[in-house]
Amino acid sequence: MAASAPAVATVPAGPAARGPQEDEPIAVIGLSGRYPQARDLDEFWRNLAAGRDCVTEVPADRWDAEALFDADPATPGRSYSRWGGFLSDVDAFDSLFFQISPMQARSMDPQERLFLETAWAALENAGYPPSRIPAPGYGGQGHDVGVFVGVMWDDYAVLAATESARGNHQVVLANRSSIANQVSYFGDFRGPSVVVDTACSASLVALHQACESIRRGECSYAIAGGVNIAVHPDKYVHLSRKTMLSADGRCRAFGAGGSGYVPGEGVGAVVLKRLSEAVRDGDTVHAVIRATAVNHGGRTSGFTVPNPHAQQALVEQALATAGVDARTIGCVEAHGTGTSLGDPIEHTALAQAYAKHTADTGFCALGSVKSVIGHLEGAAGIAGLTKAVLQLRNGTLLPTLHADDPNPAIDFSRSPFTVQRETAPWPQPRDADGSPLPRRAAVSSFGAGGTNAHVILEEYLAPAPAPAAAEEPELIVLSARDDKRLREYAAQMGRALAAPAEPAPLRLADVAHTLRAGREAMAERLAFVAADLADAAAKLTAAGRGEDGQWLHRGRVGQHPPLEGLFTEGPGGQDFLTAQILAGADDLLGRLWVGGVFVDWELVHRLRPGGRRRVPLPTYPFERVRHWLDLRAAAAAEPAAPSVRTWRHTLAAGAPVLRDHVVAGRPILPGVGHLDLVAAACGGLTGRGLADVRWTAPWPWRARRSRCRSDSRARATKSSARTTPSARAAVWWTRRRRPRRWTSRRCGPAWTAAPARTPSTGCWKGRACRTGRSSAGSSRCGPAGTRCSAGSARPPRTPATHCTPESSTPPCTSSRRCWYGAGGRRPGRCCPSRSTASTCSARCRSPAGRTSGRPEPTAATSCCSTTRVRCGCASPV
Repeated sequence: MAASAPAVATVPAGPAARGPQEDEPIAVIGLSGRYPQARDLDEFWRNLAAGRDCVTEVPADRWDAEALFDADPATPGRSYSRWGGFLSDVDAFDSLFFQISPMQARSMDPQERLFLETAWAALENAGYPPSRIPAPGYGGQGHDVGVFVGVMWDDYAVLAATESARGNHQVVLANRSSIANQVSYFGDFRGPSVVVDTACSASLVALHQACESIRRGECSYAIAGGVNIAVHPDKYVHLSRKTMLSADGRCRAFGAGGSGYVPGEGVGAVVLKRLSEAVRDGDTVHAVIRATAVNHGGRTSGFTVPNPHAQQALVEQALATAGVDARTIGCVEAHGTGTSLGDPIEHTALAQAYAKHTADTGFCALGSVKSVIGHLEGAAGIAGLTKAVLQLRNGTLLPTLHADDPNPAIDFSRSPFTVQRETAPWPQPRDADGSPLPRRAAVSSFGAGGTNAHVILEEYLAPAPAPAAAEEPELIVLSARDDKRLREYAAQMGRALAAPAEPAPLRLADVAHTLRAGREAMAERLAFVAADLADAAAKLTAAGRGEDGQWLHRGRVGQHPPLEGLFTEGPGGQDFLTAQILAGADDLLGRLWVGGVFVDWELVHRLRPGGRRRVPLPTYPFERVRHWLDLRAAAAAEPAAPSVRTWRHTLAAGAPVLRDHVVAGRPILPGVGHLDLVAAACGGLTGRGLADVRWTAPWPWRARRSRCRSDSRARATKSSARTTPSARAAVWWTRRRRPRRWTSRRCGPAWTAAPARTPSTGCWKGRACRTGRSSAGSSRCGPAGTRCSAGSARPPRTPATHCTPESSTPPCTSSRRCWYGAGGRRPGRCCPSRSTASTCSARCRSPAGRTSGRPEPTAATSCCSTTRVRCGCASPV
């Protein structure tokens, strides 16, 4: 049977926590986030309330999960999990909005870009864009904001390194410190800017540091949050080796059958300030942070094994700091990863801490957002905190999935907790006199290395509002970076105002004040006067469709420079604007503002009667432009397992191998070129050569550049990750003719060379074939029906008398042999007869001891050492 909301009895309010200023509660005045299958928090709330499982298989644009998959956890280089919670469009970013060039955006960690957009959205949700935040008391410049971000992985740098190792060189600036620093740089924030990595507890530890920074006076506002994405399979391979992942893609937090966790992606941020200042400034308070606590588990039986005593002490410390009775906590958003070891330990620690306050059972809902979206690792804490804040704000308890059968290692019959398995109203607690008490929730987050964090949240009970006065017409303004963004913004705002507002209805005066004083003024602008909320919604919707009329002022800053200067130079213009504000000339003010005139909206707020406050409204619609590493040389479904290597070679238009082999007037890649490229691609294998080679079609030159690609899959026994001498390689050659279309040739394993013969020039002339110097190795030419058939042989190896080293590395000895490449017309290689870690740079001398000054058929011009067991001719391409 599904568990309903826990019964809430009359409970003691607990001791009030109103100590010195450093213990003052912190208000959450803004929040934003993106989570699996949710582009914003409204969609996130709907998914949570519906009990929707947002875990899916790995998207095809990340990596080939099928090629990486192996159900056996012991298989090296594979993952037995192919599931997770994933964000959409992690490659998209509005770089120009943040004044970042597209080239720089491509080199930035997408976690940095995601958090930058989310931090901006959180500030707009609070109604405080950077320009509206005061400067710090010391220095008087910039804005008094701190930034604290939790992060754990840096997959983008790993992806770039992997591509570079394949020959597709990539440069990224993926420093995790930049995730916080970039926000501070763009906003000109002068408070602390810190990235926290305590593994899975990182973002909740970041929240703790943000609260402490505000209390210490280091900043007046703080942005705290976390971000986590997965764009490379190494993490899955690593966690599979440790058998930490769920085998079936289900996170069974506090449920039976939990075998591990499901990785997830997400980004979230909250804006914080002192509660007293938030109330004074008329901010929307989403929740109140009564206390935060952080500790470490110390030494346990294993590095990743949690310490229940440390977790219990942490919960007790947080309750004491908050000054609340555990009996008033109605919901705990647990760490709850769905592991057979971690969940019982966490429950035991919570139960023992609560037992010191009350012997009641079943009064507190227990849940974990990980059952819905997966474990967000470094961003897990902010995801859990966001869920708890939404529950407090909406007075609703949300379900935990996959826990219909409880974990048999947990005795819930004598526990203060019951797993919340359905969406249900959260009853308002009452004191002995029947007066309402704030709902309270707790959030836990535990790092794999032992760092624990716990937060006590409280619902903000706002004073009863004054009787609503009749709505007066209000000036609505909106701006964006360009016309397209402005129209989308207007349509989005119109939909929001037309929909029923939850949990409290909106007032037109609050909406107008938020759009005027709570948004950054940008170049593309519109303004109009609305009679009421419905009128504002209708006009915004019309503006979003591109409609115009006498009611709408529309323009771009800079179109009327004289008009701007008239009201910004000298006191006369400002006196005129003040007079218009006092006279209520909103239509004129809107027209002037659209023309680029600065209007002090805070002055409007102070001079107009009636209280106005900032309210949450839709945030800026960023442009979705792809900024990603250049992966054009890789196939879309390229396997990413460590045992699968991809090799690429780009042939330029003037490459001799193409220039010197022309058939019917068209350059054709000769067959020997295929063999040479295959040999280079398979250079790391231990096979003796190529055999069973088939060419199904010629490879004509059709474009300015042509890319060759080979996937070399070395099959070895499960007991060894190395390629054995008997391993076989399957090679596919591909040429991209048009976007998304490839032609392929397959050749089997091992190379054999034909004996050298003198080419027959008559064969070529009779069939419109032309060869050059780089095709001088052609042989066995003869007619074959209507075709010209030719073979090729590698020139015999000619040992050099000796090699003279040109560096301080160990000298080349007789164990190194030199031979010629490309028929003796291109430099060959001098290679060791056995594997060595040393390299040798040397010039080969002819038998007569004379150094070759230019390429000659009888002497190689250079010699180089490699670390391979053996090597072949240097490639003519």
